[in-house]
This record gives sequence, structure tokens and C-alpha cells, in this order.
Amino acid sequence: WMITGHWMLNNLIGVSLCVLFICIVRLPNLKVATVLLCGLFIYDVFWVFFSSRFFGKNVMVTIATQESVNPIAKISEKLGWHFFPVKVLPLPTKLM
Repeated sequence: WMITGHWMLNNLIGVSLCVLFICIVRLPNLKVATVLLCGLFIYDVFWVFFSSRFFGKNVMVTIATQESVNPIAKISEKLGWHFFPVKVLPLPTKLM
């Protein structure tokens, strides 16, 4: 992925990590799965609606409105690898 810069390979890595997590973690019953999903929902609600009270500004809005930068390109520049083709992600990629 670092050489081509194509977003599909990055998504493939993400999907494979999700499938690996589902294969490794076995939930014993529906109650545990429900508690985990409710916890993730509360976590999301905190970052969307209440982060401004703790950090002075809404973290989600700040991240969503800044220019998107390819994180792998940023790391490769710090390591001295200047062969990476995509430095700034276009808007459709940011919306995905």
C-alpha cells in the first residue's frame, strides 16, 4: 500500500483486521455483545457531543474540517522515504 497509494488496499487491511477480531474474540452470549455495543455507542456520543466541554472545542468537528493528509505518507517522510505518491487525500477519499 505504501508504494501504490491506492485506497482499496488500505480498506482491505482494515476489513481483514475486523474479520480477524471477529474470529479471535468469541462472545459467550447476546448480553455481552449488547453491553459492548452500548459502550461503543456511549463512547461515540461523548466524542461527538461532549468533547467540547473537556477539550475546549469539538474534536469531531476539528478533525472533519481539517485538510486530510495521508498518514502513511507522513510517516514515510519522517523515515526519509520520499517515494510515496499521494500526500494529500482528495475529498471523495476523505468522505469514505
